[in-house]
Amino acid sequence: MTFLQANVLVLLREQHEKGK
Repeated sequence: MTFLQANVLVLLREQHEKGK
């Protein structure tokens, strides 16, 4: 997993938390 891929996963998770 690259650094960028890790960042994308974190961003998606944060967006999911906000949507919740």
